[in-house]
Amino acid sequence: MAIGKWGTLAGALICAATLVACAVKGPSDPMARRLVGRWSQVLTFNDVRDEIAIDLRRDSSMHVQVKRHSGTGIDEYSGAGKWRVEDGSFVSELEFPGPRNAVNHLAGRHRIIALTEWQWVSQFLSYELTAWRYPQ
Repeated sequence: MAIGKWGTLAGALICAATLVACAVKGPSDPMARRLVGRWSQVLTFNDVRDEIAIDLRRDSSMHVQVKRHSGTGIDEYSGAGKWRVEDGSFVSELEFPGPRNAVNHLAGRHRIIALTEWQWVSQFLSYELTAWRYPQ
């Protein structure tokens, strides 16, 4: 009877290990796998400078932190959402409780122009955006 218990336990452990391996496997698209990690981006418009940290996780979740410098001081915001690569574009949906009077749900599609180990260049509308990978 002890062999049966151990066999059941071994089977359960193998099944659990397989499920964990599938869960952490990450995205299947090669470009998406290369995007997983932490990126930094700086955007300047008018008198506002946003320093942005973008965490793209294997499970397709994302977390964004923004440090906004303006004439009224420095404010910090963060948001979370989902991301994927689709037809050569970075597609994201982000819940972002940013500044007052801001859009709280952001959905975007950025065409990926270039992606290297350290640099990610994309186009959103007519804007070209560059992000840099944080050292690992």
